[in-house]
Amino acid sequence: MKYRFFRKSCQHCDHAPCVDVCPTGASFRDAASGIVDVNPDLCVGCQYCIAACPYRVRFIHPVTKTADKCDFCRKTNLQAGKLPACVEACPTKALTFGNLDDPNSEISQLLRQKPTYRYKLALGTKPKLYRVPFKYGEVSQ
Repeated sequence: MKYRFFRKSCQHCDHAPCVDVCPTGASFRDAASGIVDVNPDLCVGCQYCIAACPYRVRFIHPVTKTADKCDFCRKTNLQAGKLPACVEACPTKALTFGNLDDPNSEISQLLRQKPTYRYKLALGTKPKLYRVPFKYGEVSQ
């Protein structure tokens, strides 16, 4: 039996359709970090952003009833100088996080060394998540 894992999360696009369709400005791209986020205080739950996201990663939060998505733990871990929780918790160290604008960052160095691709690049959204092409391997416990 063969298994394949495909991480499905926000691509933090430079040209994010979810941001463009938001009628209240709740969906935004942080100019300093490039992180696409949602301000729950401005969100009215119209779900336009959910419909517009070509990656299908947004959802309505069950408690706040507002749009939600991965924000790289911007208000928690990143603010405390830590890595996003998914990066910290990944048992195989398959996730790397860093500053794409810093040529000396770990992520920039990895991108120079490994072949990568960006999901649905042809849509023109300019996604910021890079993927290493899938290869079958062994999973051991």
